Amino acid sequence: MAQTLSELRALLESQGFAPRKSFSQNFLVDRNIIQKIVDCAAIEPGDSVLEIGPGAGALTYELLKRGAKVFAIEIDRGLAKLLQENSPEGLTVICDDALNVDLSPIMDHGPIKVVANLPYHITSALLAKLLPLKQVVSLTVMVQKEVADRMSTLPGSKEYGRLSLMCTFYAELKSQFKVGKHAFHPKPNVDSAIVHLVRKSPVSDIDTTAFFALVQKAFGQRRKQLRTSLKALAPKEVIEGALKKPDARPEQLSLDEFLNLFQEISNCTFRSEQK
Repeated sequence: MAQTLSELRALLESQGFAPRKSFSQNFLVDRNIIQKIVDCAAIEPGDSVLEIGPGAGALTYELLKRGAKVFAIEIDRGLAKLLQENSPEGLTVICDDALNVDLSPIMDHGPIKVVANLPYHITSALLAKLLPLKQVVSLTVMVQKEVADRMSTLPGSKEYGRLSLMCTFYAELKSQFKVGKHAFHPKPNVDSAIVHLVRKSPVSDIDTTAFFALVQKAFGQRRKQLRTSLKALAPKEVIEGALKKPDARPEQLSLDEFLNLFQEISNCTFRSEQK
């Protein structure tokens, strides 16, 4: 497993391998950042870790060194083969697209800590898949700085949206710090950040699928007032009655205010069905 830039280059050259933009292959080669990620994730001997996009295995090696049991999902067949051929005890390599993998067998080893340099082109979709999983107790992930801002921003910001609410709903942000482009090979065109989230108990007795469908619908027309964008779900007076400001737009509502709006619309739908 390549742990430094020189080792990575030697490994890639020996295999005739070139990083692929289609897989967002920017390999993390800064040892200090790698150790900082694992420290941030509080990895201890015996932990079960899900790593997505291990690449040449620099982060994987550090996780195994700390005594973790690592389940690594790698879409690139060449890299997956390299990891398997150099597979030390405690590593399970799954060659597949992380968005398509059935994670249930891995979750059976829970509690699970997610530690990963996420492929940037599917980051939001992966977070939407991982955050609802009850066995995932924490996520320490490298993401595009823009996505990190969306994950941690508060109501009123232009970055505030469905991802912000999902992170707030399922987890508590513990730390976030920027990572320079020099930490990768090849250097990406965007800035990066590490975000550490710890799972919290989400709101009970709520249909999360329906709730986030409402959130998606609201932010799908974020320039419109909610009484307009959600008029297909409930009468205007019901929506206005659930809001502090009748003319509110989605980026102005906190999680609690969205939950209250969802409850009022659900109650209205229930009453209509009873008639």
